[in-house]
Amino acid sequence: MVEKNTPSINPKEFELMKSGKYTLACYGELPSKSGVESYNWHLLLLQITGSVQNDTELEKYGYTDGSAIIGYGATYTGGFVQVNVDIERAGLLTQNDLDSIHSIFEKHANKYGVKNLPLVIACENQIQYTMGPDDRVRPIIGGVQVQGYNSAYPKVPEQSVIRLLTIIILQVLGDM
Repeated sequence: MVEKNTPSINPKEFELMKSGKYTLACYGELPSKSGVESYNWHLLLLQITGSVQNDTELEKYGYTDGSAIIGYGATYTGGFVQVNVDIERAGLLTQNDLDSIHSIFEKHANKYGVKNLPLVIACENQIQYTMGPDDRVRPIIGGVQVQGYNSAYPKVPEQSVIRLLTIIILQVLGDM
């Protein structure tokens, strides 16, 4: 049921990222998929990013190793993989580094039969953690609030957020 309600891949999101002010590089082609195909594509992207997680070649580009990557993952409605680079360390990466990062992801995509993986490398602010009691965030004392904001991304239309929340709720209800 969830698969049928999965939103179509939104090519506008990929196009906006290509011309985004904070986008460092874009690779690949975005497939046209909807419904079950879109759901399966997203699961495939999750498998690819999960496979990359164990790749030691990527470590040298990681934030904790003195470079710039702070995270990566599959976008839900965009249909592409996004690599987030710390905005303050973006200058550490050369074009050769960006191409190498892409090659690492492409190598893992090929293992799953995906050629020309749609991938965006973009600048992002570090996540800020707010700790301590905060009734405005959660009515739980000592809760942790995770905040992330980047003006590089276009504002998500309210309908997309509502659609995503509906899908999540349907999935949770279906698992009960």
